Amino acid sequence: MTGNRETAFISAVASAGIVHAITKGCSAGNLTECGCDSQPGGQRYTDLDHASAIGREKFSWGGCSDNSKYGVHFAKQFLDRFEREQYEKDRDIRHLMNLHNNFVGREAIVQNMRKQCRCHGVSGSCEFKTCWLQMPRFAEIGEMLKQRYNHFAVQVLLFHL
Repeated sequence: MTGNRETAFISAVASAGIVHAITKGCSAGNLTECGCDSQPGGQRYTDLDHASAIGREKFSWGGCSDNSKYGVHFAKQFLDRFEREQYEKDRDIRHLMNLHNNFVGREAIVQNMRKQCRCHGVSGSCEFKTCWLQMPRFAEIGEMLKQRYNHFAVQVLLFHL
């Protein structure tokens, strides 16, 4: 594989795709190794709950938060192991580039998790909310990655002296 913008994009999309598919499988109960996220809201909301507007709303974490942690773990084991082993063997910097692009794909999922809520109360008064974290549609992730690589990706050339 050559080190260019298109290859970087493909690696990131493949990594994000694995995270997305595994995470959806966990949330749907289709995989025996995982289920819904056991820490609804995740760390990024736990820290905010006490000091922000989110903390002043009457809501509780519930429903079935997408288990992106397991999806990320699985994708990392599946994709990165080969690249790490190959880098240790031949010290080809392309393997480090692939590791970086795999990371970018995984992070695209994690950084774009969204809080979704359902209202409860008399006649839909929304006296209380139940909220969970949900991944964006995969098409949105793909578009974000495409924009990122169109705008930021650079080609690095190595010359052997």
